Amino acid sequence: MSGKVAFCTLGCRVNQYETQAIQELFAEQGFDICEFNETADIYIINTCAVTVESERKSRQMIRRAKSKNKDAIIGVVGCSSQLQPRRCQEAGANIVLGTSDKTRIAELCIKALNTKNTERYVDISIQSKHDCDNYTLKHSKRPREFIKIEDGCNGKCSYCTIAKARGSVRSKSPEEALKEIVNLVNEGCKEVTLTGIELSAYEYGLFDLIRRVNCIKGLYGIRLGSLEPTLINDEFIQTYRECDKLLPHFHISLQSGCTETLNRMRRKYNAQTALDNILKLKRSDARITLSCDLIVGFPGETDEEFNQTMDFLRRVKFLHIHAFPFSGRPGTEAYSMNNQISGEIKNERMKAIENLQKDIKREILTKNVKFGKLTALVEKGKDGVYFAHSDNFIETEIKSDCDITSKAVIVKAVSHNGERISAEYSRI
Repeated sequence: MSGKVAFCTLGCRVNQYETQAIQELFAEQGFDICEFNETADIYIINTCAVTVESERKSRQMIRRAKSKNKDAIIGVVGCSSQLQPRRCQEAGANIVLGTSDKTRIAELCIKALNTKNTERYVDISIQSKHDCDNYTLKHSKRPREFIKIEDGCNGKCSYCTIAKARGSVRSKSPEEALKEIVNLVNEGCKEVTLTGIELSAYEYGLFDLIRRVNCIKGLYGIRLGSLEPTLINDEFIQTYRECDKLLPHFHISLQSGCTETLNRMRRKYNAQTALDNILKLKRSDARITLSCDLIVGFPGETDEEFNQTMDFLRRVKFLHIHAFPFSGRPGTEAYSMNNQISGEIKNERMKAIENLQKDIKREILTKNVKFGKLTALVEKGKDGVYFAHSDNFIETEIKSDCDITSKAVIVKAVSHNGERISAEYSRI
């Protein structure tokens, strides 16, 4: 028996990778993958728990799926279901798994559909330190693919529940990762993003793996998931110089630009170390762009501390800033800290960051237009207009007189609108 299955993925790149692996299992059993807003026989929600809002949205998607087809099998996996399985059941989930071996959700949901068994099933066991997920992508759907090489986190950040949801660090072997990437490149993939929950903790040596991936024939580019500032050291810069496929954009898991705030967050670095490392990296190549995560309004964050973060942002000049207002999670140290910040102040600070970032992004885009030429990997497009990300991850709209979909091309940067660069490509 086959049918239709729909997916909703919330949260990080690791979740996106895991969802794709689950989709392949359903496809192998003859299921058609449809959009989440369509009527399906099975719905899979890959949940997130990074904020209160993400957990709320996870449950909302369960209820939405049930409203599409009250007889459908609803399968739920991920961090939110790991931490709050009962609430996922109450929202309408039939089968609830956590973060351990999410691929089992395919077998369980198909069995429930075939036997018309709608009894509730829950398994939220955490994988042991020595277990490694058996996810492997077999098929490439896009020119750019995520490759999960690590799961779990050994950090003890005062605001975070992900270490509790994901368990301790465990890593995919270099041989398995390389085999997976080679296969995807043979399928047409041009660029891979090595990702994980705590990528810096990859147990087999991240820099060594990058060098080995760099040798894969047919691969255009390598990107990395979120990096702690402590990883941006001299060896990292040397690896970047040696590996011509390691692209000039990096995402930093910063959280704050103030040492006092970072101390309360229990991060592993101070603001000065982060600033020194990041600026040294930028000085190594003028084309490098950066993005970061920020938590705004962390308990005890004074106006002066926030201003220190703003000064940090002005000095570094990030291309993208993913800023989130602090969201207290029950069971974490930060949830019960003194001097919680009001929603009004958080909103004011979020707006200040947004306004600053608009000016900084325009400056970066202007600089890159002046470079004249950009290398970009084209993701989609038609009728002479194509959409891509440049090697330093600037959104680029390209006019072309030929089909350049899924190709890495050198284009002429013409202008920008504050959000993306307009460019031209010609075969001549």
